[in-house]
Amino acid sequence: MPKKDGFFQGFRGKQSYLVECYWQWQFTQLNEKLAKNQLDMMIVVLADNQRKNFDYVTALFEEESYLYARNDLADKIQKNNFSLENQRINIGTYSSEIMYQLIDVDKINNIKLYDGWHVESGLLLVLAGTHLSFLPTHLIENNQFQQQVVALQPKKWHFKSQFSLVLKNHQRSLSPAALAFHNCLMNLQNG
Repeated sequence: MPKKDGFFQGFRGKQSYLVECYWQWQFTQLNEKLAKNQLDMMIVVLADNQRKNFDYVTALFEEESYLYARNDLADKIQKNNFSLENQRINIGTYSSEIMYQLIDVDKINNIKLYDGWHVESGLLLVLAGTHLSFLPTHLIENNQFQQQVVALQPKKWHFKSQFSLVLKNHQRSLSPAALAFHNCLMNLQNG
């Protein structure tokens, strides 16, 4: 399986395909659209129990997510021995269960949890300095946020996510544009 960086670089290097790809994290809406044949495919993070709902799932790449804070808030948390007490934390999206476990929510007094669905909204809350949020590395590394945010205890507060390509049906039923996109992704994955 290719690493995320090589995958994205290879995809960006393919000039012959014009593809619009929306990274939406609302799996339910995407799933409904796929079931109604309103989408040919989706690229999502699936929980183990969701994989069984689809016949055509291909793993594309894995990506790390870390608990991020804006630099000034990260300094305060570090000076407080990385205590998350009295912090607002965006817990949501596709991996909320693992997030709860990683920060051990039940053992922290006065924690304020926010159930934000989109990782992009989590990024905005972190940049505003009002919340902490688990964010996938592509949001930080592929944009210019490395100077503004920091991962808190990256060896402790992180997890991996498997991004997968899910088809509505077998690839023979894809539209020409979707088939070209599918073939591009498979070429990148295989070489």
